[in-house]
Amino acid sequence: MSNKELRSIWEERISDYKNSGLSMKKWCDKNSLKLHQLQYWIRKYKNQEAVNSTSTKWVKVDEEPKVNSHKNDHLIQLRLNDYTIDVHPGFDSQTLKEVIQVLSSL
Repeated sequence: MSNKELRSIWEERISDYKNSGLSMKKWCDKNSLKLHQLQYWIRKYKNQEAVNSTSTKWVKVDEEPKVNSHKNDHLIQLRLNDYTIDVHPGFDSQTLKEVIQVLSSL
């Protein structure tokens, strides 16, 4: 039996167990399976679900109109790793925070 077939069988068994309303022990006795097998496969799928649930989180960045270089009197430049962020008066602090978090994670 291939790994794919075995996985499919246990996915079906786990679903059946969860829908049965029985305890693990009673369900295993009823289905002639060993309790530790069911526990193993449930744990295996929980771990796999945790790995699969990790996803990329995107932050929306709106393009701002270009600022005239003569109006940089109040410009603040932030340098983080290899990135430079120009912060102008009236900036959105939440957006800046999200941009810094994203750049810090790279």
